[in-house]
Amino acid sequence: MIYKCCDALLHKLAINPDNINFCCSPYDNKLQYLNDYKGQLIDIEDYKKRRSYYLEMFKSGNIPTPCQNCSYVEEKDWDEQIGFKFISISSRTKCSCDCFYCVQSKGNPDVKKMLNTQECYDVRPVIKALYDENLILKDCIYIIGGGEPTEIENGELEYLAYVGLITEAHIVILTNAIIYNEHVAQTISVASSELKVSVDAGTKETFEKIKRVKAFDTVWKNLKKYVDATKNNPKGRVQIKYIIIPGINDNIKEAKAFIEKCFKIGCKHIEIAIEYDWYGENKDKPISDNLKATIKYFASLKQKGVFFGDAHDWFEEQLSK
Repeated sequence: MIYKCCDALLHKLAINPDNINFCCSPYDNKLQYLNDYKGQLIDIEDYKKRRSYYLEMFKSGNIPTPCQNCSYVEEKDWDEQIGFKFISISSRTKCSCDCFYCVQSKGNPDVKKMLNTQECYDVRPVIKALYDENLILKDCIYIIGGGEPTEIENGELEYLAYVGLITEAHIVILTNAIIYNEHVAQTISVASSELKVSVDAGTKETFEKIKRVKAFDTVWKNLKKYVDATKNNPKGRVQIKYIIIPGINDNIKEAKAFIEKCFKIGCKHIEIAIEYDWYGENKDKPISDNLKATIKYFASLKQKGVFFGDAHDWFEEQLSK
């Protein structure tokens, strides 16, 4: 049947500290499955009912409010089988980094302290149940995030990576690279995998302004080790991200220093993005000369592994002006 819908509703699951969503959008307004979540096993029959409720809305042309302006909603013949092609695990909130644009703390030190000390549930039984019921589909994009996954204790990180391996998922590990983890290195050395790190700076001064921790040299040292771990694995890679923050790092000097750092350690996958909140407020407005020059600089390196990720169409639009 051809109708407007989204693959997130049909095949995605975002497991967060206190809720589970169909959608992993960074914005507050999104399609939710469970609120006030405390780590209980997912009742698959209940999941089917809730999914069916929204599915019937889509089929009738009554698109749910959070989805009405989403670019991922498209019209086609959808596969409605039950099973997950995308699972995002962010059940832990502790993180040794303190990015001022963090989507969880919003840069608030008090919120950050709470996130670093609050009790969080063990997600392993939830993932095991999905595995036992054959709901993690082969080639699933399987994201291990947080918080900071290298700070997960009691073998939980190792277990999550193991499930990713045995289900033949594409494992994505989101880390700040402040702590080097040998198990993470082993995973990306053998699995279909990506290690994603948002560095956002080429100089120590800018890094510390954005991240609000003194770990610039440590991060690049660890990134070199992770890049080396993937050298004999054609299915594994390290992807370093530069989130452009207008007024902070939208200048050629910073961008060039960042690229030089990436090339020096042998990174061939460099993602350029734009800060979410700034983008939400300014995407339809003219941009500064500094920002335009920075975007053009990154665009000139497309043949060397640099690419626009989030807001790709917006970047291309700026280049055409």
